[in-house]
Formats: sequence, structure tokens, C-alpha cells
Amino acid sequence: MRVGSKALGLDVTWRYHFVGPGSIVSPARDTVFLDVGGQLCPGVIDQHQDGTLARSTSELVIRHPEFVHEHLLGRWLDRRDAGADLRGAKVEPVVATHTDPDFDAMVSCWLVRRLVEDGDLPPEAEALVGYSALVDQGEYRVDLTNPTTATDAIHVAYLALQNLSLGYSETIVQGLNLLDVVLAAIRAARGGHLRGLGVADLLPPAHRPSAVREHEVVKAVGAWRADPAFGRARALIDDDLAKFQQDKSAATTATVDLPALDGGAPIGARAFIAAGPTASVLNKYWVRAEGFAYFICPIKEMQDGVSTRIILSLDPTWKEPLSGRRPTLRGLGFRLEQAEASARSGAPSKDRGKPPRYLDGSCDNADPWYDGRGHGHTIVDSPRAGTVLPYAEVCRIAQSGFWEVQLREAEVFVAIPLDDQARSTTGERPAACGDATKALRRWFDDSWTTPGTARRAVDPPAGMTVGADELRTLPDPNCPPFRVLRLQRSASGAPTLDALVRWLEERNREAAGRIYTVAHVQFEEGVAALDDPGRLLTRLCAASGTVREEDRDVVLYNGRAIALSERGAAASGERANLLLELMLYAAFQAETLQGYTTKIIRALEPGGGESSEALRRQFLRFHAQYVHQDVVFDEDAREVYAGLREALGLAEQHAKAIGDLDRLAELERTAAEASASAARQAAREQFEQAEARAEGIRRGEEARTARRQRATDGLISLVGLTGIIQAFEGLDGLSPGRAAGTLGVLSILAGVYLAIASGKLDARR
Repeated sequence: MRVGSKALGLDVTWRYHFVGPGSIVSPARDTVFLDVGGQLCPGVIDQHQDGTLARSTSELVIRHPEFVHEHLLGRWLDRRDAGADLRGAKVEPVVATHTDPDFDAMVSCWLVRRLVEDGDLPPEAEALVGYSALVDQGEYRVDLTNPTTATDAIHVAYLALQNLSLGYSETIVQGLNLLDVVLAAIRAARGGHLRGLGVADLLPPAHRPSAVREHEVVKAVGAWRADPAFGRARALIDDDLAKFQQDKSAATTATVDLPALDGGAPIGARAFIAAGPTASVLNKYWVRAEGFAYFICPIKEMQDGVSTRIILSLDPTWKEPLSGRRPTLRGLGFRLEQAEASARSGAPSKDRGKPPRYLDGSCDNADPWYDGRGHGHTIVDSPRAGTVLPYAEVCRIAQSGFWEVQLREAEVFVAIPLDDQARSTTGERPAACGDATKALRRWFDDSWTTPGTARRAVDPPAGMTVGADELRTLPDPNCPPFRVLRLQRSASGAPTLDALVRWLEERNREAAGRIYTVAHVQFEEGVAALDDPGRLLTRLCAASGTVREEDRDVVLYNGRAIALSERGAAASGERANLLLELMLYAAFQAETLQGYTTKIIRALEPGGGESSEALRRQFLRFHAQYVHQDVVFDEDAREVYAGLREALGLAEQHAKAIGDLDRLAELERTAAEASASAARQAAREQFEQAEARAEGIRRGEEARTARRQRATDGLISLVGLTGIIQAFEGLDGLSPGRAAGTLGVLSILAGVYLAIASGKLDARR
């Protein structure tokens, strides 16, 4: 357990020292630097250089109490351990922070005093640090329907103290007293303890449910308002809202595009641009309460249009209403610093010293614009020495595309498959470098280039020109030719990565997502202030999947894009050409396989296409000639090509094509067998039908023969009967006339019988 100065018997007198915001310092004996210094080490605690360390400097204090306690009391503890009597020894530790110390700096001072005097942090420290972070990160919200959310808040009371011209030391002392008064009131209301205190317990009553607003514990937060020591501060803020309404009437409002935190499309945010320094001291809170996300405000009075201090801030709690996306000010400080450096160039009296505050190349001096890196890029502040930029120029930069990344060099190849382009077998060999020709010998023997003078002209991205436009005819009829464009930086242009990305996205939409890209770029100096270089490269490819090589980055995405950034060395045309050929070779594989897939689908449709045997022969010829794992002999290029194959899934596509051809052949065999079986069945049915017809004919003939026989027998019988009648012609009672009539009737009956027997008359009639 740590021992404090009280237990050691030391007589402590605190002193305060102030340096410019953003100053870089080294540790000093008996001094602890807070919220300034640019380091995190014993004696220096600052989160401005890296916002990922903590949300506030006060949070770093409770995370690293040893950087305070051991640094300030270490030598006294050593003397105690050596047996020295320290009672009554005078100690004058120094707390150093930045000029115009804010709420977080004051809270950090309060925590340091507790650590040194008591040897440990009090139970309310966590809640106090959480509240300080809420304020420091700009996340505290004010409700216009209940202005006491502003006027009763502890940190607002401290803000009022800052505006009373008390002097920096007195402001800190009054702020420490403010905390003591409020915490004492809360402790009394909670029965004499602060255990379990939370951030919400430090907020004004208006932030709490109405049912508990009048509870003594909740009301204790506003105890400072009844203390005469803070009467001037209370009076200053009680009529602040009315002052803001006057500021608002003179301000300009607009909707400004800001970069998105997720790197996507810019976000339109409402901006409040103050006409000059505001009368309201709570201006930021009222602005945000009215729904403005972006606030631009000069702090010092302007002379000839110049205000030496300007703050630009973004409400960190604001989100785009429909998407929920958040904007950022990342890049704004960098752009303002570029303009500042240009405005000061050639004037030694305006030099801002060394070493640079940031070592990422974003500045070359010790006093640049603060870019908000310790606050999630939600606030930008002018140099300590003040800016020389006119306020109007600052506002112009703040409302332009300040986040767009400029390209010092750019060479981009774009290959677009032309499905409706007539194929040609004439042209010139591709004008590639020797290394590429050597690495892909067969490729260069078989692919040809035809100048693209007859094709529709392409408008390049701003700041770039089309250096070449060629038609590459590829060596398989199932692969379309490619239109290959070479874009390069124009002599007088200032291309940006963002414009290039937009142009590539548009071409990709036109080509149904099938363009292939090789982008060789060099970013502007200090690009890390805008974004991570690796992430910027992936923007050219729409996503990540990275192969790292020595001093260059190669990024592959779905095999359709290669982005190369060479740092230091000049752009290598040979390497860019080699990467282009690798990309085209991979694209040739992918597009040809897609062509075979299309033919297989057509072969399955009614009417069909080519036979599976013909397709198989074509595919095997393509596979034998152009599908090689070791097509590339350069070691670095081989790694890139392997990445392309994997990203495009070429091995899987080849296996699928072979499987589809096998299934097509099986379908054809099945169809042929079914056709043969159907033919055999039809022949069998025809034979059976012929036999049935023959049997019918035979049976009909037998029936007719039987009928003829019966007719003959009947005729014979009739003839016999006629003879009998004639024999009895002379009998008594039968006259010759009646005998003749009888004979006639018998003759008719014989005729009818014969007709029936021969089938000429139906017996049923």
C-alpha cells in the first residue's frame, strides 16, 4: 500500500506551472506534467498524442498512479527507508498543465493531490474520471427544454470560472474548491460516504428521472450554486442562453459533407459557422442541443479578418438519421496545417520550432494545428502561437473535401472485357518489359495488341490522362478481348485517391463488376494523418487481402485488383507492366472458364449447342497450353500470381468446369441411350401392329371363304329344289302360272342368299 505525504509528515505546498497546449516535454524532478507533454511515462501523463491510450488524461492518472506517486515521493520514501525523520520537511511539488486548463486538466490535478497526500485514490475517483471523460470527449448533452442541464452542471461551473479572468493558477484552485464543495455535499446526503458513486450521480437533477430529482442526494450536485464563492460564475451562465440566441442570428448555417468514420460515402451534416467570437460561453452546448453536428468558431477577436485562435468541433454523439453512420474530422487538421505552413513559408519570424509535435510526417514543427487525434478526431484547434490564416480561408478548407488523399504519382492499368467486341487475330505484340516477357513466354507468343483508336473515348479522373488505349485479343475463342487503358498523372493535374476510386467504381458498374485493375500510386507526404496507408490501398480494391513485400505493398481483392504503393523509390514501370501481365493472365483464365460455363449451359438448352466431345477437346487444349502452376518464374511475381489464383478461385473454377463437362457427357450418353431404347420400342410396336394387321387379313379371308362355301351349298340346294318344282309342274291343282311364280320367288331368295354369303349385304337388314 502506498504511503502519502500526510503519513510521512511532509509539509506540502503545491505550485502550478503552465505551458502551451501540445508542448513536448521531458520528465522533470518534483514536477508532474498533466494533459500536456506528448508522452506517457513517469512524470508526464498526456493522452493527446494517442486517443487509444484512454478517453482522458484523468483516466491515465488512475491507470498509472505510479507515474505520479513514485515520481513525486520516490526520493522521500528512499530517505524514510534509510531511517530519516521526515516530519516537518517542506515539499513543493509542481503540477504543470497547459494554459487555459480545461475540466480534465483540473480533475487530473485533483487526483494527483489525493495520490500524493493520501497515498491512494478515494472511492469517488472512478466516477469523477468517467464524468471528466464524458466532458473531454464532447459527449455531454444539454436539453434545450430544460436549460438547467447546462447551468447546474459541475463542469459548466468550472467553464464559467475559466471565463472570469482569474488567472490560470487561481482558476485551478477555484476548480479544486468546486469539486470539494460538491463532493462534500454529496457525501453528506449519502450518509457520510461516497462508496459506489457513479457518473450519473454527478449529473444535474434534470438528467435524472423526475421522481428522484428532488431527492437530497440528487440535489447535492448543484450545491455549488448556493455557495457565495461561485456567485460570479453562476451569474455568468444563467443568462447564457439569451446571449446564444443573439450569436445564432449572426451565424451562418449550412449542410456540409464530412468524411465518414467507416470510410464510406461522405455524410451531410448541419454546420453552425459563427460570425465571430460568441458572447455565449456555453456556445458548443447550445449549438449541439439545436441539432448542429459541426461547429466552427473563432475564439479571439478578429483583426483584418484574422482570428488567431479558431476551434472546429464535431458532436461525437451525432449520427446520420437514417443510416446511423458517424462523420469524422480526420484530415482537417492536416489540411489546415498545410495551408498554415504555406502561409508562413519564407518568414523566419513565423517559424514554429523543432522537433515536430507529430512524427508521422503530418507536420514539420513543434506548434502545428491540433488534429484531434487524442479526441477521436472530433476537434481541431489552431497552433498555440495562433494562426495566420484568414477566418474565411479556414471556413473554406473546413467545408471542402479536406479528407481526400492526393497522389504524388499514379500509374493505373484498367482491363475491361468486351463481350460484344469482334475478335481479331492481327495486331502487334504487347509492348511489355523484358522481365514480363521472360516470365510469361507463352502468354506473349499468343496474345496480341491492337490500337484502340476506334473505340469510344474515356474521360479520365480529374488530374489524370489516358496514356494508352489498346485492345488485347486473347488466345482462346471463349475469352473476350480486353480493352486496356493506361491512366497516368497529368503534367498539371492534382489527382486524388478519392477521385480515382470513384472513377474505378463507375467503370466497374458499367462492366458488371468485371474490370481488372493494377494501380501503382505514391501518396502525398504525411498521408498517415488522413488514414492508414494500407487501408488507403485497399480502397483501390474495395476490400483487403494483403501481400506485404519489403518496401512496397501489394493488395489483392477477389483477384480483380492489385494496388501497389512504393515508398521512397520512384515508380517502377517494369514492375507495373509485370503486374499488369499477371493480372491479364489471371483474367484470361477466369473469363475463359466463364466462357466454357456459358457454352455448357447453352448445350443443355433445347436445340443444344456444341457437343460435349467438342467442348472437351477445346477445354483440354486450353488447359494443356495455359493452365500452369509455375507459369511465373520471378519469385516475387509468383507470390502475387498465387494470390491472384487463390483470390479468383481459379483451381476451383477449373475443377468445376471439368465436372460440368463430365456431367454434360453423361447427360448426352443418357439421352443417347434413351433415344435408342425409344427407337427399339417403336420398332417393336410397329412389328406387332403389322402382325396384328396380317392376322386380321388372314381371319377375314377365312371368313369370306366360309361364306362362299355356304353360298355354294345353298345354291346347289336351290337348284335341286327348282328341279323338284319343275318335276311336279304338271301335278293337279298347280297351274303353270303359279308354278312359274313360285320358281321366281325361289330365284330371288337364292340371289339374296348369295349376296349375304359374299358379304355384299348385311344379314341383319
